[in-house]
Amino acid sequence: MTNSNISEIMAQYDSRRVLLEAFTDTLADLIRDILQARGLSVHSVTCRTKDRASLEAKLNRAPDKYQRLEDVTDVSGVRIITLFADDIDTVGKLVAQEFEVDAQHSVDKRRALEANQFGYLSLHYAVRLDSVRRRLSEYNRFCECSAEVQLRSMLQHAWAEIEHDLGYKAREAVPSDIRRKFSQLAGILELADDQFSEIRRTLAGYDTALPGRIMREPERVPIDKASLSAYIQLNTLVARTDARITTLADARYVVDEQWIATLVPILRHAGFNTIGDLNSRLSESENVLLHMERSFFIPMQFVRKTVQAGTCLVHLSYVEVARTQSLVGLRKFIDASGIAGGKPSKGLAQEIFDAYEQSKKRSLRSRPSKRV
Repeated sequence: MTNSNISEIMAQYDSRRVLLEAFTDTLADLIRDILQARGLSVHSVTCRTKDRASLEAKLNRAPDKYQRLEDVTDVSGVRIITLFADDIDTVGKLVAQEFEVDAQHSVDKRRALEANQFGYLSLHYAVRLDSVRRRLSEYNRFCECSAEVQLRSMLQHAWAEIEHDLGYKAREAVPSDIRRKFSQLAGILELADDQFSEIRRTLAGYDTALPGRIMREPERVPIDKASLSAYIQLNTLVARTDARITTLADARYVVDEQWIATLVPILRHAGFNTIGDLNSRLSESENVLLHMERSFFIPMQFVRKTVQAGTCLVHLSYVEVARTQSLVGLRKFIDASGIAGGKPSKGLAQEIFDAYEQSKKRSLRSRPSKRV
């Protein structure tokens, strides 16, 4: 490429720069909308339009490669950073479906390294708007524009940023001992990416299997956020007890996953370890809970007009600790679980203990007598 050719391309860039910058921003917004519509969560979508100095340097590095501005496919650039490495292919397929991909100028740099080389690279697509979008009035002015879309995971991005900061773009320039350290680190990061993906798959399988396990073997299902959430949704006694509390409090019923997560340590402090523990004690304590709701829990707690899903399990934890521990133990539970709500734990423990004893007596009196 002659200097005059470079000058011509730079003149094209200067005349179209505003359009190119608008295209870059529009493309990034479009990709964000597409990802959201498909329910795909990523860490970030960022974009940049190559500045004049960067473009000119690129042309000078390969003087015979470019004949016109359109030959430079990365003047506009969008980078998608995924949370997990296995999301790269999922998002990449979506990009290929939604845009026209120039296969000749697209490259999966993840496949470019030999097994004994160091590096941690990304997937690059050269794209333009598809024919349908190019006919729409809001996109018509971008008919001749193209862009490079890069996809990499968060760990791949961390590698690339650190490697760039260290100034070793050319691997052959790296001293051999440093090259070995790079290789080791690349292997560690790749293993971490794989492990994060495996953990996600395992958790998804765990969540899927929970309803069946809770029905078949509740005593073998430990209490955690996922199992507790599934139990609250599935169990008819929880639903009935929560509904009764909601009616008594004249309140609105709310399902809040974050609040359910806060129940886990409370229930564990109360001595519940499995879903089976909750199941059996909730059934056995139903009458006592009914009396405590009317005489103590509702008057004490419901200044706000909302009842969180699983509130009955908080009440159950009070009852369980009052049943199995001393007054001192109940006070320690209140302190440890953080459920005092600013009220002195000593006085609250006494109130709960007295309410439990009274409710237990009422429950016994209200039971129908057995015929002999």
